[in-house]
Amino acid sequence: MGAVTSEGARGAPSRRAGALVHRGRLGARPVRGRQTRDHNDVEIAVPRAQFAEVAQRFPEVDFYVPVAGALVPASADTLAAGHQMWALDRAAGRWRFDVFREPHDGDVWICRRDAQIRRRYADLIRHDAHGLPFLAPEVALLFKAKASRDKDRFDFAGTLPLLDADQRRWLVDALALVHPNHPWRTAAARVI
Repeated sequence: MGAVTSEGARGAPSRRAGALVHRGRLGARPVRGRQTRDHNDVEIAVPRAQFAEVAQRFPEVDFYVPVAGALVPASADTLAAGHQMWALDRAAGRWRFDVFREPHDGDVWICRRDAQIRRRYADLIRHDAHGLPFLAPEVALLFKAKASRDKDRFDFAGTLPLLDADQRRWLVDALALVHPNHPWRTAAARVI
């Protein structure tokens, strides 16, 4: 994906609850106080019903949906096939960012991996010193647990000590539902 700064997303959707969340910034300043590793992509998450608002804010891109191992242009049919979308900058011919269209019930986010996991957007979204939204770190760790790549393990090790007891408990409980045997569950439970 071509580099896009977080500042480039600043003019994106309105700041109403859940309108835009920058995902996966655990190695960045908002959570850890300093940049701890390079980030080569920008991911945003929005309530599924607000995707049209996002698309209108980025008229220079075409959206594609991964379907059966291929990227296909977004349409009503392909949007129904998945939650992730890639934004292609037509002029540059480069992928600029991903959009995750998240299930929700009004102002409550619903985890797509287990609908029992729910959280009010007011509790899901944090803001950095510049006002840029980012995903609560315990929720970002839940998503990172699926792949558990080197960078995910690095983010977990650096972020877990920064979580308070409630955040750790939330992560342990959520992991119990979606990844019950994940080693992060045991590690997070030890520090509660």
